[in-house]
Amino acid sequence: MDFVPIPFCFFNSWLDRYDYDSIIKQACSSFTFAGPPDLYLIEKLRHIKSVSKLWINDIKVKEENTFNSRSLDIQNLDIILETRELLEEEQWTYKECKAGLRELKDHKNKDVRQRSRA
Repeated sequence: MDFVPIPFCFFNSWLDRYDYDSIIKQACSSFTFAGPPDLYLIEKLRHIKSVSKLWINDIKVKEENTFNSRSLDIQNLDIILETRELLEEEQWTYKECKAGLRELKDHKNKDVRQRSRA
């Protein structure tokens, strides 16, 4: 049997997310444990790890939904663009969707790059 704990991979792209700092601060402040300092540290890190895992899983689901909805919006606007010029509001939506997709792809590329180096 292997009794080695599963390593926790931390990705640098998480630091770019807007709410990661607040999630970690909240996890640290909500942690309670009474015991020796070495066990306190171990349990606190374990708590932070579990909170981070829940947070990143939630973020992945939200980003996947956002990616799909923005891709669909771009496809619909591309179909409209084939028949007529886009209105000012539609142009703004098109640019925002493109920028959002670029940001999501950048996060994903950072994770893949870091994973490949590991």
